[in-house]
Amino acid sequence: MVREKTKTEIGWESLFDKFNIINEISKNGYFEITAGDIKRISNREPRLMTKFDNTRQLPEIMRSNKLSILPNTRGTYLIGKFKTYKKFDQLEKKPIVKTLPQEIQSIGSKNISSEAVALNAAKASGMIDYVLNKSGESSSSSYLTLSGRMGSGDFNYKIGVKGTNDLFDINVENSQVEVDATYEGLDTIGIFEAKTKLPENFITRQLYYPYRVYGNMNMTKKIIPIFFTYVDDIFSFSTYKFKRDDIYSSIEKVDQFDFILDENLDISIDEIKEIARNVHLVKDSGIFPQANSFSRILDMIDFLKEPKDKYDLEEEYGFADRQGDYYGNALVYLGYAQKGIRDKKFALTSKGLEIRKMPNGNTRNRQIIKDILSHATFNYAFKLFFENECSFENGYQEKVTKYIVDNERDIKGNSVAPRRASSVKHWVSWIISVAE
Repeated sequence: MVREKTKTEIGWESLFDKFNIINEISKNGYFEITAGDIKRISNREPRLMTKFDNTRQLPEIMRSNKLSILPNTRGTYLIGKFKTYKKFDQLEKKPIVKTLPQEIQSIGSKNISSEAVALNAAKASGMIDYVLNKSGESSSSSYLTLSGRMGSGDFNYKIGVKGTNDLFDINVENSQVEVDATYEGLDTIGIFEAKTKLPENFITRQLYYPYRVYGNMNMTKKIIPIFFTYVDDIFSFSTYKFKRDDIYSSIEKVDQFDFILDENLDISIDEIKEIARNVHLVKDSGIFPQANSFSRILDMIDFLKEPKDKYDLEEEYGFADRQGDYYGNALVYLGYAQKGIRDKKFALTSKGLEIRKMPNGNTRNRQIIKDILSHATFNYAFKLFFENECSFENGYQEKVTKYIVDNERDIKGNSVAPRRASSVKHWVSWIISVAE
């Protein structure tokens, strides 16, 4: 099944053809295009034609030529082989429990439906102050200050070029910048980009442009770019830094803080060991999983409230080709979804629907852990973690790889087994993260 081209893709194909963009980039290293030309040729609004939060949202003609687009003024954009996106590495961590003040009645853990409401709950429960204070040198309350759209002013920066060690110079003049939220404490300022999905990658511009704008305001406080997600009832804050303020692609993750409202995730390790000993091992059906982020798998259960195909999954999460299938097949492996024979869409099974109804808590997690450990390879890998002195080092993954090669019939040889073993390790890591 081939996905039909979107209006955005059709529009960019017309633009590439009209302006011979690929040849221009080959000659000059970049191509500058105006918002007026985008609208005139594509007959679509430039803001719709240039908003690509992850690499999968880029039109195929850009992806296949390793190109991306960045704004440099209010009405112009640069296209080139820029290192525009950052891989989003989400760690499986045990969340800290927070509660909302008793006097708050309008929001709670069961009615958070948007990024804005999630940020409000995070502030009211003390999560944001916790993150800012851990990232600074004081203990203080923070205040919501700047948010929404603003002009960038003027600044210059360098960005890496794919396939080279080169840096490309970009001059920004009054480009439009949008900030989801800014919280200011005694010695820190947090710039927040908020999502209700766990993307495979994100566009660094959403953190870098505001970071440079605030830096030009002569602020003396530490400015902290923060990528915030609210997924599967978990409030997660990934803090970043730029090793050099003038280099866009010098972004580096510093820390991660995870929280949950009201729920104590306190299943004991001994209880999980008991499950591993007594669970009935099932005969594997479906494709052995290759999907590292178990949190993303859980989020996908909610996304599949309506059947979706691999292209829908790839677009929603910013997956590369085939990863939509990998993650959908992981849900099939657990018995939470089935894949249509004709339409190739993933739809939740009755078991998946039951899991979807449950909040992130001990009852749901016990069931998920049981479903994971009912598969022999995962059961072996969980027990191996403790035999290996509670470590994923010291040859852990090599032992899991060997077990997969020896016991999983649908995996032929050693070429793909290490990637499958990596997924096994990440799923076991999730199990450990929800235990007390």
